[in-house]
Amino acid sequence: MSSTHEHENGFSKHSAQFKEKGSDLGKGFQDLSKITGALAGDVVHHVQENASQYYDQGIKQAKKFEKGIESRIQKHPLQSVMIMAGVGLLLGTLWNRR
Repeated sequence: MSSTHEHENGFSKHSAQFKEKGSDLGKGFQDLSKITGALAGDVVHHVQENASQYYDQGIKQAKKFEKGIESRIQKHPLQSVMIMAGVGLLLGTLWNRR
C-alpha cells in the first residue's frame, strides 16, 4: 500500500512540476510576443524614417537637375531646340517602326 501512496506522491510532484513548467513556458511565449512586437514597431519606424529621408533627397536632386537643365537651355537656346528636335525625330522614327 505504501507503494501506491509513493506513486501518488510521485505523480503529484511531477504534475506540479509540469504545471509550473507549462506556466513558465506560457509566460516565455508572452514575453517573446511582446519583444517581437516591439522589434517590429522599431523596424517599421526605422524604415519610415529612411524612406522619408530618401524621398527628401530625391526631391532635392530633382530640383537641382531641373535648375541645371533650365540654366543650360537659357545659356544655349538654339542648341537646346536642335537637340530636342533631334530627340523628337529619333523617337518618332522608332515609334513608327513598330
